[in-house]
Amino acid sequence: MRLLFITGSLVHGGAERHTITLANRLAERGHECHLAYIKDDSSQLGRLRGAASVRCLHARRYLDLGALKQLAALMARVQPTSVVAVNQYPLLYATLARRWVGRTGPNLAPLTVTFHSTFVQGAKEQLKMLYYRPLFWNADCLAFVCEAQRRHWLARMVSARRNEVIYNGVDLEYWRPGGSEERTTIRRVVGLADTDYAIGMCAVLRPEKNHLQLVDAIAALRRRGIAARALLIGDGPQRGAIEARARAAGVSADVVITGFQQDVRPFVAACDVLAITSVTEALSLAGGARAFSSRSATTRCSSTGWPCWPIPTRAGAWVRGRARPSKRASRSARCWTATKACCWKSKSQGANVKTYADPLERINRVTKKRHRP
Repeated sequence: MRLLFITGSLVHGGAERHTITLANRLAERGHECHLAYIKDDSSQLGRLRGAASVRCLHARRYLDLGALKQLAALMARVQPTSVVAVNQYPLLYATLARRWVGRTGPNLAPLTVTFHSTFVQGAKEQLKMLYYRPLFWNADCLAFVCEAQRRHWLARMVSARRNEVIYNGVDLEYWRPGGSEERTTIRRVVGLADTDYAIGMCAVLRPEKNHLQLVDAIAALRRRGIAARALLIGDGPQRGAIEARARAAGVSADVVITGFQQDVRPFVAACDVLAITSVTEALSLAGGARAFSSRSATTRCSSTGWPCWPIPTRAGAWVRGRARPSKRASRSARCWTATKACCWKSKSQGANVKTYADPLERINRVTKKRHRP
């Protein structure tokens, strides 16, 4: 297959990371992968390997005709057998560029869109969904990342000609837990004592990730006499607001922000629990991180299959019973075993790549038959 992936940017984010990994793995299997990103943020470009070409469209506004023209020219030159748009905004560009090229008949490349969100925030984004819907309807395939997300959006008339559920894959070898010495070293570097119960969160500091709720939870746990501290792995535009909330709550010394890290695994390993507080997440890419920590916690029940606990309503008793250092190593080992069992068949990265490749090839065959003279 000759694939053209289109993303909004290569900013640090789950959807972008997932797309780069998918392109890398498909390239390893002999497929020709091209990638275009709309906005000029190449933060994760270094992770891309084996791509036949990479193009930044340098869009300066929401709908940039110059960027759209570049994308259409790229499509005409590459002549992909499949176009994969990552979320709504790239779907807009992919749809318009295909029409600009004016490709019809047997050479029409099928359009697949991968959708990573369950909720959209704010009136502006909800208004955009009104005109995004026809773009989804026009797509050949819509790939949701979990069954609950599929049900949510199908009930709201967001669908394509074909709808698939493809879980995010976990690279089990990459996320294999490290040794206790590395964990101890990182905890010392970031200022965590052995008696601290470290609640980690690995995400770009953006409003939709909802770090402020974790800060509030830390404050509530500290008031109950629990030595809980937050380790926020990442950076972003919300850093100032997070630090201000921590100061206001009197826990500024108990909220540690690491900044962007090329390899997050040592910092994840330093945590006793991983929190997912996102208000938009469909299926978080924290599955592998869970193998490094002792448990996962979330602000609401999820469809991921990972053990989840609400924060902070039940967190006090839960943390108090698990904060003893003597229990942490055994819990980490059990979590790694459980992660392997859960991911081996349906959520491993190998299964994820195959599950994407099969529908793309099938849709390509169906599209060719539909346009055969």
